[in-house]
Formats: sequence, C-alpha cells, structure tokens
Amino acid sequence: ELYSCFPEPDPDYVNDEEEGTTNHDESDLPLPPALTAEELSAAVSEAYDLHVNNGVSMTSDDAAASSSKEPPLIKPKPLHNPCLESRERQALHRELLMNYRIGKDVLQKPELNKVLRDRREKEKKKEWEELKTTRERTSLVMKLEERANKLKEEEEKKTKATTEKTQDPELTRMHRKIMQKSATSFEQT
Repeated sequence: ELYSCFPEPDPDYVNDEEEGTTNHDESDLPLPPALTAEELSAAVSEAYDLHVNNGVSMTSDDAAASSSKEPPLIKPKPLHNPCLESRERQALHRELLMNYRIGKDVLQKPELNKVLRDRREKEKKKEWEELKTTRERTSLVMKLEERANKLKEEEEKKTKATTEKTQDPELTRMHRKIMQKSATSFEQT
C-alpha cells in the first residue's frame, strides 16, 4: 500500500514463453568493427595500462615510467601539517574571514597613518619656519605683515565690543542709551 502511488515498471527482460520459443544464437549478436593489427595492439596495451594503474589516468612522468615497463611507485599520502591545524592559525583565519565579510581592510592602519601625517605636518612647519628666519624680509613682506596685524587687531576689537554688549544686562544697556540721548539733547539746547 505504501508504493501504490507509483506505477509498476515494465520488465526489462524478454519472457521466451510469452513470445513463443525462439532460439537466439551467438551469431545474432552484432560484431565489433574490424581492427587493424596496430589498432588492436594499441587497444590491448591501453587496457593493460588501465588495469595496472587501477583506472587512474597517467601523467607524462607515469607514461615515461610505463614505457620502461616498470610498475608505478606507490604515491605517499601528504604529510600531517601541524601549522594548518594549530589553534592560533584557525583563530587568525576566522578573524580574517570575519573582517572580510564585514568589509574591513586589515592592511589599512588608520592610527599609523594619522601619526605619520602629523609628523609630516610638523616637519613641513619646521622647515617653513627655518626658511622664514633664514630669508631676509623684503619691504613688501613687511608691509603685508603690518597690514595683517592691523586687520587682526580690528577684528579683536570688534569681537571684544560685541562680547561686552552681550554680557551687559538689558536694563543697563537701555539706561546707557537713555543717558546718551539725554546728554546729546541737553548739549543741543
């Protein structure tokens, strides 16, 4: 009942009783194609080589050895490699695989790059300062430096004034404005 859903296969044999009695001679079987003597000897030697090598195909080294009719040597098993099975290597391999899966580049070292970049910047600044001190300053450079210093001072004054204004309470500022207006109106009259 378990296999009732599967159809019963057709038999792959011929029942002589059903078809009647017919004698099948060996002469009824098809003959293999006729081979020349060279082809026959090549086929026999190939079959012998396959039998000797247990069905393993030969490489060029094995073919050279078989030409001298020596039996092939037994190939040794690969040696046990303790490096491949060590816990440290397995842990390293696991970590590398995990980093590869998340897309992290293990060869890139951002801390080292940052330190090296800082060193290069310091060296460039040092070289620039040395060049500044060794060169004689021209009148144009001196004028530009003076102008830059004046601009810095003006900016500092503006920022100082704005910070003082914001630090005063609202009542004090209003009182100051009223006093200034009254003083100007008093002077005009």
